[in-house]
Amino acid sequence: MTDLFRALSVGTNALEANQSALQTIGHNIANANTEGYHRQRAHLSATPSYDFFLHQIGTGVSVDRVRRALDVTLERSVRESLGQQASYQKRMETLTRIEDVFNEFNTGALTNSLQDFFDALGDLSTHPEDQGARVQLVGMGEILADRIQYIGSRLQMERSQLNDTIEATVTQMDEYTSQVASLNKEIVVLENGGSDNGAANDLRDRRDLFVQRIGEMLDIRVTESTNGSINVSHNGIFLVSGGSYFPSGTSLTIDDGVAESTLSVGGAPLSPSSGSLHGLLEARDTLVPHFENQLRDFSRTLGFEFNKIHSSGFGSQLYSTLTSTESLHDKNLSSTAAGGGIPLAVRGQVSTGGFSNQFNDTTFSGATNDRFVGLEVLALSGSNAGERRTVTDYVDATGQFIFEEGFDHNFTAGDTYQISSLPFAVQNGSFDITFLQDSTGVEKTFTIEVDLDGAPSGVASPPFHDDDHLQDIVNDINSQLQTFYGAGSEPIVAEITSDNRFRLRNQISGYSFGFSNDTSHLLAAVGMGTFFTGDNARNFALNDLISQNPGLVATGNTTRAGNNQVALLLAGIRDKTVFDGTPSTLSTYLTSLLSDLGTQTAGARELHENQSVLTDNLENRRQQISGVNIDEEATELIRFQRAFQGAARFIRVIDELLATLIQST
Repeated sequence: MTDLFRALSVGTNALEANQSALQTIGHNIANANTEGYHRQRAHLSATPSYDFFLHQIGTGVSVDRVRRALDVTLERSVRESLGQQASYQKRMETLTRIEDVFNEFNTGALTNSLQDFFDALGDLSTHPEDQGARVQLVGMGEILADRIQYIGSRLQMERSQLNDTIEATVTQMDEYTSQVASLNKEIVVLENGGSDNGAANDLRDRRDLFVQRIGEMLDIRVTESTNGSINVSHNGIFLVSGGSYFPSGTSLTIDDGVAESTLSVGGAPLSPSSGSLHGLLEARDTLVPHFENQLRDFSRTLGFEFNKIHSSGFGSQLYSTLTSTESLHDKNLSSTAAGGGIPLAVRGQVSTGGFSNQFNDTTFSGATNDRFVGLEVLALSGSNAGERRTVTDYVDATGQFIFEEGFDHNFTAGDTYQISSLPFAVQNGSFDITFLQDSTGVEKTFTIEVDLDGAPSGVASPPFHDDDHLQDIVNDINSQLQTFYGAGSEPIVAEITSDNRFRLRNQISGYSFGFSNDTSHLLAAVGMGTFFTGDNARNFALNDLISQNPGLVATGNTTRAGNNQVALLLAGIRDKTVFDGTPSTLSTYLTSLLSDLGTQTAGARELHENQSVLTDNLENRRQQISGVNIDEEATELIRFQRAFQGAARFIRVIDELLATLIQST
């Protein structure tokens, strides 16, 4: 009779075990579409047998454990592949948006605008007295400038939006790490501090999903402790340690007008090599600036090359009053400026580089510490050519210049630069001013020397030269006019405005003036008689004076009607090699820029597609192991249903046997 009761226990155990298996199958079916869910299986094992004379009699079955079906190595591979895919996706999306910006009007719009502009200039060089040709050129110039400015502004906006996305991603990552830490605590409790390791299947699924999402943002390393909690780290920096998480910190720096976040955890910088954060940071700090810099170089070169010629020419109308578009720093105005005046431009050469936010030039050691503060360093050669930054500190003992923000690249010994408040390079030379008495047609030309040769005067150490400040130029003009016309009778007076601009003002009506033969490039740099304004793509524009009066468009090198020599020189810029680093014309440079953009975009798209295929393959393998297959579950459902029914029948038979035994005794 005792054995019958044991047999009844066997049946009961079988019911319970198969019921647990059926419930697990139902759980799988219910979560077939749950993200991050891993198929679970109830693992059954025979319970210990007992001795029956010379034999061992089994006692039935029990549920040994319910465990997830997963391959840890494959899980890591999927996570890493998803991270790489996310990085490529951000790169592809950014390049596609940049491409859309350049092609917003229509494919090749900027190239066509440049072509139309020079075509209009060619027409004007053939018909310099044709007012319609002047109006046409001004119109084409406005379209070209507007498109350059629009693209430059959109690229800056793209960087700003990328930074916003980075901050939002970091905020989301902190939410995920906090969830992982919270789940760590729950799992440790549910698994009894590790004594039942792996039992908290559903909590582990949720935790793994958050870990995967973190892994899609940056490269991480995951290690599991004996108590069932995990640690999540990046480059040795803990994001999660057991039940604690470490939120990310951000600090803002201004880079070319955009507030950019620097990421860190516990004071240690985050430097992802994969994941969406890697792609976003690369896009913000490398991809977009690359094309911004190319567009900046294009607009600067177009504007300065054009202005150097245009400011040395005469239009069908001359100026009566003219103010420079550029405002100068106080130190460039006079040698007696507070803190020590600096000539209009001082050139130097880097002695010791290796950094992007500073360099040394021992030539200038000995100057007072604040002499250069507030002025700008314009890189003339090297990797940073065309970039400029404001000097925030100067160390006289070593000739060290320190900037408010780093240049795009480190400086190298031998790189040349200019210290000034002017956005373009100027040099030793001169320019002519021609004054015309409108009623008589009588002209008088004065040559104004621009002393920027760097030759010292009494003091051996630069920058204590006798080179010109703006006030020296003003004094020279006024002195020559007073000598020729008589003090108080000069038709034009040179002066510095209250906002530090250079102005030639008409004080006797009936006179006008124009410029020619500027070998110093000062007029173009300071913005006197220029066609374009601005020193980068975002502020590139047609000079308002030209826009309002097309007669001021310079076409000749004299005031004689029909002279087209300057117009021919301007038209010749189309075929002139104006980029030294990569010898090319404006047109070929722009074509190269767009080709580079197209190539990078296509390459990024291909990388993303290839990585997506790899990720899909890994995901398919993971689904084969861990995914819920409804057909398989249905088969398992029938199998355990039959086992449950068999156990129930077995219990009924034992019950009948017990009843027979009881009734017969």
